Amino acid sequence: MAIVNHQPSKLVLAWFVISSLIVCWDTGYILLRPHSFKGGKYHFLWQPYDLYGKVDLIYSRRFYEAFNGFTAAQGYMNIIETILNFAYVYMAAIDGRPAWRAASPVLGLSVALMTFWKTVLYWLQDYLSGPKGWGYTGHNSAYDFFVLFALPNGFWLLVPLILTAYFAIEIAGNLQAAAGVSGFDGPAGSTRSRQRKSLKGQ
Repeated sequence: MAIVNHQPSKLVLAWFVISSLIVCWDTGYILLRPHSFKGGKYHFLWQPYDLYGKVDLIYSRRFYEAFNGFTAAQGYMNIIETILNFAYVYMAAIDGRPAWRAASPVLGLSVALMTFWKTVLYWLQDYLSGPKGWGYTGHNSAYDFFVLFALPNGFWLLVPLILTAYFAIEIAGNLQAAAGVSGFDGPAGSTRSRQRKSLKGQ
């Protein structure tokens, strides 16, 4: 098994760039409240949030004025996530240094996991809120919940999970290649590999 030089596909790079731009837009809305709300001086940049704030109430003026801090905390996490996303793109596809490209899957794996678990937390805080759960989205019809909340937010679960597997498989393969083993066959198999190398060296 040979060590693989990281070559991200255009789809992987596109996800990191496009999702980061969307997250930047979202973060701007969050951190510029109340000016990004309807009637605010920057509202023209975030008019679609008039609808989304009615679907997901944690984005609404009501919960902002109730000093709910979760959305703001998410916004600050978004900043770190976006910086790391663009750092991965730079290391993997722009900077020409082999050492940076070789290390970029570790960063890619880390930020994919960050995005996945941040989104899991986002779903869980909704599901576990209120007396009957779904405290921020439970008022919607089934259609509105699926089309306007679950479907778009589901991408931030599914794609990072796929990317986690993508990076983990490549990293594991390179570690196995560097160790001179093929596949994972448990501690006993690893011991046998070391014994074979020891015999070859005698």
